[in-house]
Amino acid sequence: MVLGVGLKMRVYSLNATDPKQIKSAYLAVAPIVKNTKIFDSDSPKDALLANQVAAGVVWNGEVCAANRKYPDIKYIYPREGFALWIDSLCIPKSAPNLAEAYALINYLLRPEVSATISSELGYATPYAAARELLGPEIQKNPMVYPPTQDFARGEKVIDVGAAIATYEKYWMLLRAKK
Repeated sequence: MVLGVGLKMRVYSLNATDPKQIKSAYLAVAPIVKNTKIFDSDSPKDALLANQVAAGVVWNGEVCAANRKYPDIKYIYPREGFALWIDSLCIPKSAPNLAEAYALINYLLRPEVSATISSELGYATPYAAARELLGPEIQKNPMVYPPTQDFARGEKVIDVGAAIATYEKYWMLLRAKK
């Protein structure tokens, strides 16, 4: 999402496919890369928790987990906008254990299981029956469920098709600056 930060800085869509807009996003964030301590999309909260960084582009659930340990850690929904996303479960067409795959999905979609996952990981659940089971510390937590005025600035991330090659080009250029 580093290039996404640049796109939003330039008031472009996170799903821009125009190479000029993607290059503009690159130019917006390139000067700050030299001050970037780490690129970590797997567990970006680790650098916060280790006090290696003072700020970062971090998934909301990661910040929610970090905030449990250090309440001074806060999450901000940028006024320029941010990515809305959802994890999905899929079964490959050639899955050899189809019944087991459905059994796993059915298990995860039990309201009490989905609520536990949401509570433990700090990510929202889109499942209304599970959300009803969440405690107020999750239901009313703006890191997990942003207020309406913040949510309205979010943008769904979609497949950018062939433009992904342009993103990859500029991402590699950013990484080379590090």
